[in-house]
Amino acid sequence: MFLAMICSGIIYEVFFAPAYGIESTLRFISITGLVTGGIFLLLIIVTIRKKSIEVTDDNLFKYYSGGKLIYTNTMDNLYYIEAVDISRGIIGEMAFCFNDKKIRISMPSHLPHFYEPGKYEWIFSFFVKSLNLKKMHHHTLFGKSKYVFAYWNPVRNANYEIYSKSRGQRFL
Repeated sequence: MFLAMICSGIIYEVFFAPAYGIESTLRFISITGLVTGGIFLLLIIVTIRKKSIEVTDDNLFKYYSGGKLIYTNTMDNLYYIEAVDISRGIIGEMAFCFNDKKIRISMPSHLPHFYEPGKYEWIFSFFVKSLNLKKMHHHTLFGKSKYVFAYWNPVRNANYEIYSKSRGQRFL
């Protein structure tokens, strides 16, 4: 963000600064803010990567980012999935928590070109049904969350005690 502000100041000085008299503060603020906002939005769009998840027949979880395989693990090592309560409707973000990594995927709902409504709900319901995940409270440093839940793998139920005592900071 600081880099965007510096760039917008330089762009203002080169292209928009008056060559004579006292510079208008309002003009400087509006043009600098416009350029900063434009650079910030451009950075968001440039850094968006297409993510994909694959679950094979032999229970392997594969995670791809931009078409490259990033992570592989067995479904037995999945401890829980963090997500908004499915009854609330649209899911915009999920976190898959394995024994060695936490994979967070999100869909930018404010950018309609990239948002696919209903896609995460389908993925989420697949995992809940195939692994028989149990809906438990999601713990944060401030207590239990009202809207986000942790859906635990029944095989890893003993780790939920560690998770709840550490307020969601660790589960191993």
